[in-house]
Amino acid sequence: MKPPRVRLRYVGLLSLVASIAAVGCGALFSLIVSRRLQPWELGEWRYISSIFTYFLIPLNVLNFWTVRYVSRGFQVYSTVALTGLLAGVFASLSFHMLSPLLVDRLEYMVIVAASLQLFTMFMAGSINSLALGFKPQVAQYGAMSFEIIKTVVAYFLVLLLRMKLVGAFISVTFAFVAKALIEFLMIRDAEWKGFNPGFLKDVIRLSWLPLYSTFVSSLASLDVIIVTALLGETVSIGFWTAAFTIGNLPSIALSLSAGLYPHLLREVRVKDVELSTRLVYMLSTPITLGVILIAEPLLNILRPEYTAVWPAASILAVNSYLLGILLISSTSLMGSEDIELKNKAFKPYLKSVLFKLPSLNLARFTVYLAMLVTFFSLFKPNTVSDTVALWAAIRLLANLPFSLYVTYWSSRCLKWSPPFKQMGKYFVLSLFMIPPVLLAKPHSLSIQAVDAFLELTPSILLGASVYLILLYVFDKEFRSLVWSVLRFLRTYYLVYASRDDRKPYD
Repeated sequence: MKPPRVRLRYVGLLSLVASIAAVGCGALFSLIVSRRLQPWELGEWRYISSIFTYFLIPLNVLNFWTVRYVSRGFQVYSTVALTGLLAGVFASLSFHMLSPLLVDRLEYMVIVAASLQLFTMFMAGSINSLALGFKPQVAQYGAMSFEIIKTVVAYFLVLLLRMKLVGAFISVTFAFVAKALIEFLMIRDAEWKGFNPGFLKDVIRLSWLPLYSTFVSSLASLDVIIVTALLGETVSIGFWTAAFTIGNLPSIALSLSAGLYPHLLREVRVKDVELSTRLVYMLSTPITLGVILIAEPLLNILRPEYTAVWPAASILAVNSYLLGILLISSTSLMGSEDIELKNKAFKPYLKSVLFKLPSLNLARFTVYLAMLVTFFSLFKPNTVSDTVALWAAIRLLANLPFSLYVTYWSSRCLKWSPPFKQMGKYFVLSLFMIPPVLLAKPHSLSIQAVDAFLELTPSILLGASVYLILLYVFDKEFRSLVWSVLRFLRTYYLVYASRDDRKPYD
């Protein structure tokens, strides 16, 4: 069965809602777990979760090729689902047997619960990759259900029943099972018959490509280790984490391009890349400016001490804004590459985007890490604020040339033009947020997190309202998007409301 057409705006809006749900529910889940687990238990939970990363490498390889093959109409559904289940059983048993070497002094039930979670991660991960390739919107429904169910189950098991570490693992396990079931039911109309051993041969033969990409991505996390070694302290790392959390808020707009990759794998169209870019910057532009304006009170919500690093948060917000076009350009290059359909030899893959793009990222991360070593060896900032600000500036300077080059590369290969005119319009309209945001901005910062958030809410709502009203007046595409959402909601009401309730619309 050929995958249905991907509706970019529909998938993007669903992904945005899922991202917001993930932020809200994720914060509640973290609060529940942090309040009920002892510090050493919380550390063990984080440690086991990091160990899972290595056990999940085979799943990442399988998922990389699953999305590409399913999006192009290959019937590999049963093959992927069965392979994911078998790999999950093997990984779960392996973790269980190796647990005495990997983790020490943990209760047996904790090991059992962790092993079950690892199995469900394989099961849900394989189904999720099928959903991303077949119906990307299904993956967004699955993501929302996962976050909500995980938080609700944790409320009962961890907070009320005080099952501690076992309850935390069971909560996540239950959420993964529900996510897999929901996504499977929503893509059950796919072709599930037959087994495709040729696909597995291709996955194994070409596994070096996603493994190489995974290795390159892992280099980015070395910055924390390098800075810690150079400074000889870890206090700055905590402040960096806070600044990064706030400065990374504009990246939530990237969820609006969630449907671009599977769509390009089906059919490469220039206007779809341009549409995704406009949608992303329609949202990321006001968020970036908003973070710069209220970085200090936003950091205060996390912890009052973190307000000192508001310059770094502002720089990182600009960095996130810049990375938007880098990631869209990278996605367009990856989605337009079809080397696996043309050639079975090894050498052509070295000339493909699938290898060149990770190699370019390798150069980017190498330059970034080299700049960190150089600057922090030559300069020794006197305060934590200066340290984190320098770190953020280095990150921005390292990403800038590579972002421009990848954008140029993508526009040249796909013959598309970055919508700089529309991006400029979004920036100008965002400037009108400044007066109301600053007027409603709290002048004194509360110590309590809830009070600090409530005091900042009017500033956020007022700024967002001004921008959205102006955007509706001056942007035709946004007006079309609003009316599309209203038509969808009206259709949903007509379908699911009772017959009597539908009379006014008839």
